[in-house]
Amino acid sequence: MKILIVGYGSIADELVKSDTTNQFYGIKRSIDRNRPNLELYEGNYKKGIDTQILKLLPDVVLFFPKTISTSPDEYKKAYLEPLEFFQKNFKNALKVFISSTRVFKGYANVEVDERSEPLPIDEQGHIIYQYEKIVLSLNNSYLLRLGGLISKNKNYVRDILDNKSIKQNKYINAIHIHDVSRAISRVISGQTNEKILNLVMPNKIKLSDLDKQKEGTPLNAHIQSIHYNEAYYFKYPNITELL
Repeated sequence: MKILIVGYGSIADELVKSDTTNQFYGIKRSIDRNRPNLELYEGNYKKGIDTQILKLLPDVVLFFPKTISTSPDEYKKAYLEPLEFFQKNFKNALKVFISSTRVFKGYANVEVDERSEPLPIDEQGHIIYQYEKIVLSLNNSYLLRLGGLISKNKNYVRDILDNKSIKQNKYINAIHIHDVSRAISRVISGQTNEKILNLVMPNKIKLSDLDKQKEGTPLNAHIQSIHYNEAYYFKYPNITELL
């Protein structure tokens, strides 16, 4: 298959490294790597996509929204404005859109899954929720909500545990970059047909389970997936393996 990745980054690179059966094309702000099964195009999708790329006629399109600031305007440019382009140019391709568990930020001390209505609390979260609704209205499209990403270069859970000024308790809704790649592979190969997947580790754990200084009722929701909740899907099903 020909797979186009719009917003090529670390997750996309993990996918390309692990998949030697498909041919990948990526749009990236700078071309800084080469792989036998990857052809990169330099560009910023928010400024338009070269017609040369449209001629590829990909079987699959992956979209990773990229923001360069936290302003609502930047979120609109990154998430909402490109959607008309995907609808117009890739109607028949399988389309996988990356989203965020940020849409559940309004919940506290409850469990949510794909059946739960998103409850954003800030303008950026509402923009992502609007993005999700448009994505799910498109033909042959899938939505993957990512929890906190862990890779060899960054571990946000460790950062929180090391920050002694943070006292609040939270559920840990995280996933390793390797397991994100595996989940994407399952979607594009047709091994799952669910339109929405929450991608978070299956094991339920709070910060207070790791650090007794993190006190009180969790300020967020425990995010799970009713479709992708078995430990055998994950190389890293528990955060304690990565601390």
